[in-house]
Amino acid sequence: ADAMVARHGYTEFLGLTLQNVPDRVAHENGALTLAALRHITTPRILFPEKPPLPWDTDVMTHYTGLPHVWDRRTSISIGHLGELYIDFGLIGGIMAMAVWGYVIARGYAFLRDDRRCPSLLRAAVCAMLMLPVAYFGTALAKVIGAFVFAMIIATFTQRIALPFLFQRVIARVRRRTHVPIQPDEIVPA
Repeated sequence: ADAMVARHGYTEFLGLTLQNVPDRVAHENGALTLAALRHITTPRILFPEKPPLPWDTDVMTHYTGLPHVWDRRTSISIGHLGELYIDFGLIGGIMAMAVWGYVIARGYAFLRDDRRCPSLLRAAVCAMLMLPVAYFGTALAKVIGAFVFAMIIATFTQRIALPFLFQRVIARVRRRTHVPIQPDEIVPA
C-alpha cells in the first residue's frame, strides 16, 4: 500500500523537492510557470522552431537532488504543486494552486451550467474536462495545456456539436413519424 501511495501520489518527490529547494537549488521565481504558459500559447504549427518540453525526469532529478538513474523510456514528474513550489515558494505555491483550482472550478461551472444540454451530457463534458487535471503527478506545462485544450474541446462539443446533432436527430425522428417539429424542441446553437 505504501508503494502504491508513493507511486500515485508523488509525495516522495514533493518531499525531496521541499528539502532540496531552496537549500541546494534556488527558487525559479515564476520561470517554470512562465515557460508552461509560453509553451501552450505558441502552437507548434505556427512556431515550428519551438523547443520541446524538458524531459520530466530531468526536471525531477534536478530539483529533488536524486541521482539520474532512469532511462529515456521512464518519465517521472514532480507534479504541478512541486513545480509551483519551485517557482513561488511554499506560500506562493499554495496561493498559485488556489488560483489554479479557481480556474478549474470556473471552467467546470461554465460547462455544468449550460441548461441547453441534457444533464447526462453535461456530466460527460464536465468529466472530460476534469480527467486531465485530476492527476497530481502531471507536470505543470502538461496539466495547463491539457486543461486548456480539454476546455476548448468540451465547449465545442457542448455548445456546437451536440446542439447540431440534436437538431438533426429530432428532425429525422419527426420525419419518420410524420410529426412536425415544434419551434421549442429545437436546441439553440
